[in-house]
Amino acid sequence: MSVASANRSTAAPVPGARATAFTGTWPLARAALRRDRVRTPAWGVGLAAMVLAVAPTFDRLYPTAQSRLELAASLAASPSLTALLGPLYNPLSTGGLTAWRVGAGLTLALGLVNVFLVVRHSRAEEQAGLAELTGSGVVGRRAPLAAALVAASAVDLVFAVLVVLGLGGRGMGWAGALAFGTTIAGAALVFAAAAAVAAQLTRTARAANGLGSAVVAGMFALASLANSSSPPHAVVWLTPIGWVEQTRPFAGERWWVIALEVVVSAALALVALEVAGRRDLGSGILRPRLGRTTAARWVGSPQTLAWRLDRATLLVWVLGVTALGALVGSLVRSGVDMIASNPRLAEYIRSLGSTSSTIADAYALTVIAMFALVAAAFGLSTVLRLHVDETEGRAELVLSTQASRVQWGAARLVTAASGVVAILLAGGLAMGLVYGATAHDLPGLSVRYTEAALVAVPAAWVLVGLSMAVVGLLPRLTWVLWLVLTYCIVVGELGPLLGLPDWMRKITPFWYVPRWPAEAFAPVPLVVLTALAGLLAVGGLAGLKRRDVPD
Repeated sequence: MSVASANRSTAAPVPGARATAFTGTWPLARAALRRDRVRTPAWGVGLAAMVLAVAPTFDRLYPTAQSRLELAASLAASPSLTALLGPLYNPLSTGGLTAWRVGAGLTLALGLVNVFLVVRHSRAEEQAGLAELTGSGVVGRRAPLAAALVAASAVDLVFAVLVVLGLGGRGMGWAGALAFGTTIAGAALVFAAAAAVAAQLTRTARAANGLGSAVVAGMFALASLANSSSPPHAVVWLTPIGWVEQTRPFAGERWWVIALEVVVSAALALVALEVAGRRDLGSGILRPRLGRTTAARWVGSPQTLAWRLDRATLLVWVLGVTALGALVGSLVRSGVDMIASNPRLAEYIRSLGSTSSTIADAYALTVIAMFALVAAAFGLSTVLRLHVDETEGRAELVLSTQASRVQWGAARLVTAASGVVAILLAGGLAMGLVYGATAHDLPGLSVRYTEAALVAVPAAWVLVGLSMAVVGLLPRLTWVLWLVLTYCIVVGELGPLLGLPDWMRKITPFWYVPRWPAEAFAPVPLVVLTALAGLLAVGGLAGLKRRDVPD
């Protein structure tokens, strides 16, 4: 259902009916859900399936009460994994172990999905001029934003229902399953409402997505900081991710925490809706900073323009990974001690890193693999801005100059590829410096883990090249790229835990990254991955040169 058809459905009100600020909300919400009829179920079902896949693995990894109590004791002795995953409140319950293992990560993922979805159906449509077309009918001023929030709520509802039915149906307890699914959905709604506020503060969808994503990442970092102490610090109550943990599913549920999520999300949504009803269409509360008049002197090519547009975003990603690397580096020593005391956990970490490595190297390689996925996400999103520029008309402005299509596409490609290098370099160096300082081997470990991080660059480049190929050849399928990245995350980080066959991991480029320094350095896979990335990128640029813009 297009925006135009939604507009027609709201253009004929019932005779005598009085239009309100929310008139047209439901038709617009139906239009949004129909536009995302593949994305919405995919995210809700995919994230719920991850929960249902992880849950049975604990019965295999920790089959006895004694083994689960040993795991809890190991976590209590070390703050490293507790800081990242949250406290484990009920180790004897499979549901409690599941909530501990995936609760924070799922809240982070679903929160980001909500942010992007709300901005896509509010600020992005307003920026593209679609909201003005919709508003020419009988549509209230607050209806588009309300419809975006309804669309985000649909994803959360799908996720919550599947998790409750899946965990409860497997005999883990209906109360715990209901608390777990509902509290994550409630936290995601808080992030959706925060994204609605961000969409009112900024004038562009890119800025709104950046601000909303920064809020989600900041809340995750704040929860990790709070969980580094035992019991968790009081600041855990300042973040929705902390609320998910403090709901304590399968461990004496605190139902009132879910009510807190509802109240906060409703309050943020009301603020956003009030602002949406008062501000001018296309404007934002925060006034954009005017550029310097001298800036145009050096923005004389597509490459310098791409750098100027993407440099702030890249800086945020680099700083975030640097902070995460420093945090992980400070916890390596305690984390290694905790892992060494648990043979099953040590086996799992080695399966992610290298079976022949020390626990420290395996732990570091596991973290570097996460950095590589983050870097790939940056590269993917940067290349996809080419398609966004097409659909929003900015590409035509650039191409009306002497710049060719290949130059325009290659400029973003170079920014994405160099950004991947910068992110991995920052993460590996930060982890090596902090760990080296605590282990009294600053020069050796900093160089060791910086080089290990750079080894993962070609694998991330493959996803960048794939993004360019899709944008150039099949631009209408760009949304599939996020599913590809999600697949890489699931099979790469959870494959051994889920017992997935090796062939599922072998179809991702990250499988072929040499496990150096734990194993001997192998240059051939890096050359092959780099060549593959180059071929994909060249194919995408060739397609971009030949097809219509926009397409």
